[in-house]
Amino acid sequence: MARRQRWQKGYVSVEARAAEPTWVYRFSRIRPSDGRRVAAKITIGSLSDFPTESAAWAEVSRRGLEAQINLPYSGRITFADLVHFYVTNELPKLAFSTQAQQRNNLNRYLLFRWGRYIVAEIRPLEAQQWVDELSKHLSTPTRAKLRDLMHRIFEFGLLYQLIPESSGNPIKRVRCRRPRGEVKPQSLIVTPYQAWQMVQEFPPLQRALTLLAAITGLRISELLGLKWGDVDWAGHKIHIRRTYLQGKEGEPKSECSARPVPMGEYLAEVLKHWRQQTSYAQDEDWMFASDRLRGKKPRSGGILAKDYLRPAMIRLGILAPEDRRRAGFHALRHSLATYLSDKADPKTIQGLLRHSKVQTTLNLYTQEVDKNKMAAQELVTLEMRPISRAVN
Repeated sequence: MARRQRWQKGYVSVEARAAEPTWVYRFSRIRPSDGRRVAAKITIGSLSDFPTESAAWAEVSRRGLEAQINLPYSGRITFADLVHFYVTNELPKLAFSTQAQQRNNLNRYLLFRWGRYIVAEIRPLEAQQWVDELSKHLSTPTRAKLRDLMHRIFEFGLLYQLIPESSGNPIKRVRCRRPRGEVKPQSLIVTPYQAWQMVQEFPPLQRALTLLAAITGLRISELLGLKWGDVDWAGHKIHIRRTYLQGKEGEPKSECSARPVPMGEYLAEVLKHWRQQTSYAQDEDWMFASDRLRGKKPRSGGILAKDYLRPAMIRLGILAPEDRRRAGFHALRHSLATYLSDKADPKTIQGLLRHSKVQTTLNLYTQEVDKNKMAAQELVTLEMRPISRAVN
């Protein structure tokens, strides 16, 4: 019986050739004739085309060579092998927040349960039973994320031919069913007027940040990633050029997420007033810079929610003290969509929240119109402005 080759990464080196020095990708393979392990190599390109080792590795990744050198034994790789290749080659392409979530789900659930399984031997029924069993201690949305991640990893393996086409994707048939009697959790809803009430006792930074979140529906990572140079005062819009999450600067979540958001008259007043108060008001400064870090980084979203949002919601009776639901900035984003659901057309709401998928918002969309997005935002600020037309 031919020996099974372990998952390998290989290495690159420069080889002297008559024409010019050339990068080669070296690895080992099992010779079919006698099952012996032998050295092998694939030419990457000349040293002039790829002047550094990192450039050569980038070409290896671009051509999917790591997958190719493991192809002859792909039918016997484990799920952990498949995850390793996914994490190395696909995960870095995703938004940082998505990477963090997927790594957590892989390490806590998927690898713990399926890591040692040969991927070709994972059966749909066994996967379905596992997903159903998780309902004892995980919510339906969380189980759905685990199911979808496992499905995505199998699709990735099929794309790179790491698993035989005949095996297919066993997770395609798995369904995440809500157990009978399980009540769908109610989202925390904050009305525009309640949001205005909440910020009355907030310090200037927290006040401006919360109003910006409530009016635009921006994600907390997008809010913290804003710099003053991102505001187009003349064009009445705010550009989303970066995110900031867990101490790292990153790219917007998707192409749709990178679209600018409208900035109405009231919101412009809020931001101008905050800019006059902050010590970090240059175009290159973070809009919500940390004083403790001397403006080098933005404030922490988690601390802001814990110290200000949640206590304010409890004070106003929006949230009961014993209610353990998340009371963060994402609740303001969800609240915005809920408030506008019967006041603006679904396509306008999708455009305002910059969702990529139709299903994410309301499953019903029409032509997106910029002036409608601005009008929808004004509906939110209109509930705030009769109370006090001044920013203070």
